[in-house]
Amino acid sequence: MKRNSFLFLISAVFFATVPVSAAKNSAYSSNVAPEAAVSFWDAKTADWQASSDAAYKDSLGWLYVTQDMLAAAPQLQAWAQSLKGKFDYCAVIGMGGSSLPVSALNAFNGDKKGYPKLLIIDTSDPDAYLKIEKDINLERTLFIISSKSGATPETLYGYKYFWDKLRAIKGESAGENFVAVTGEGSKLYQDAADKKFLRVFTDRKDFGGAFGAISYSSLVPAAVAGYDINALLSSAKNYLSEVKKDYTLPQSIADTLASSKRVFLVTDDELKPFAFWLQQIISESLGKDGRGPVPFAVNKIDKKMLSEGDAVVFIGNKPRNIGNVPYFYLPCDGADIGKQFVLWEFTAFSAAQKMGVDPFKQPDAALSKKQTEALLENGIAAPQEAKSSAFGAQPSANIVALLKKEGASAKFAAVMAYTEDNPENSEALADFSKDLQNKIQVPVIASFCPRCLHSLGQVFKGGENDGVFLILMRVVSDLRVPLDKEADMKDLIMAQAYGDFLAMEGKGRKVIFVNVNMPFDQYLKMLSKAL
Repeated sequence: MKRNSFLFLISAVFFATVPVSAAKNSAYSSNVAPEAAVSFWDAKTADWQASSDAAYKDSLGWLYVTQDMLAAAPQLQAWAQSLKGKFDYCAVIGMGGSSLPVSALNAFNGDKKGYPKLLIIDTSDPDAYLKIEKDINLERTLFIISSKSGATPETLYGYKYFWDKLRAIKGESAGENFVAVTGEGSKLYQDAADKKFLRVFTDRKDFGGAFGAISYSSLVPAAVAGYDINALLSSAKNYLSEVKKDYTLPQSIADTLASSKRVFLVTDDELKPFAFWLQQIISESLGKDGRGPVPFAVNKIDKKMLSEGDAVVFIGNKPRNIGNVPYFYLPCDGADIGKQFVLWEFTAFSAAQKMGVDPFKQPDAALSKKQTEALLENGIAAPQEAKSSAFGAQPSANIVALLKKEGASAKFAAVMAYTEDNPENSEALADFSKDLQNKIQVPVIASFCPRCLHSLGQVFKGGENDGVFLILMRVVSDLRVPLDKEADMKDLIMAQAYGDFLAMEGKGRKVIFVNVNMPFDQYLKMLSKAL
């Protein structure tokens, strides 16, 4: 598939046939009958009053940030052009909303000749850092440290590690290799000023998380990598104008999501990063109060896995035959990614309103962070033996037996890998998840962590309690990081893995934790054979 031309297709799964309909603002076909659309842009409607309520007053900046970025784009592009030829790599260190939209843009655009190669570092695994450090020339790398709060643990560990390396090489001039994207007044903001970073970019305060897809956190690395940010912003601006006139499309999708238990995001490999961002905005916005669809990013859909209450989203391919189910079909090309960001922001917001939940708060996702901080503060290490919760038996006796028993009655299973995301581990994780799915006949989510904490953590802990979870931790190397006090990156990721287990246990989830004591890919192959 060409990078500059692909189809964006949306399907919603029901089990009754309804008339085909098409929205006025997009050339899409659908056999979901849309309800009368009411845009919350209309100040006369109850929806607008709800969105203007005090609960949302500090969270609606995403409605206006496109205009901010259009005004800033000329200077941003001029600055990015001035860096051309000075750096071979542009490494973004960020998590969640600071990394997933950038990954999507990178997938759509690829490397541009004459511009720095874009790298996204969204992990706390020491082996991943050691590999990146080996592969790049530090002096020819621009590091973009992206954290709106300025306090994201994974981001701060990564920043401090590479800062220490550059300072050893360049001394007081190390700041020439660093850019910060953060909130005004944050600790990172002050640090960047003190250390004379090349630039500091600050977004407006009234948005965050997945709703920051069109902001400095995405546009700064995109501009440095040579991407056409004007096309991105024009796409977003044009759709904002369209959606004010006709709200049928986002509301039709929102109505489907609000009544769904699971949503399958079907893409090819090239477009999967965009599906990962969709996982984040769906999970963070809707997965709370014991409700909300669980989002799956998959390469293909198995019709046998579908059941009533599911929804399917095809991205990058024409709809496949998934039986007697309705669907949306939305054409799109690579220049239209700005529209897609805006469309799904409206969709997530509208679905949350229909469900009666606050789309801008993620209280359950924060539980893992609190557990991690407590483990690090008290010096508690992750256990060597396997542990389980809500099973009534220790999984060390037979992990596979527990997975088969509990997974068969669940709505989904999730395999969460706290280890290096390398080709060998990635292939082994995909193979095992496929084998597990075939065995228990329920869909399986496979994800590398801790990035999964920022994309799926909310729905895993705050959504309906109908999943079974396997947390696998394999950390080999260690890195010393000069924080306020010396810290080990290995301690961080191990505390995140075990802290996630404790958070899920506290929420009554069926979860298994395993501290893997052999090569990760070999361990998964062993589990597959035992299925």
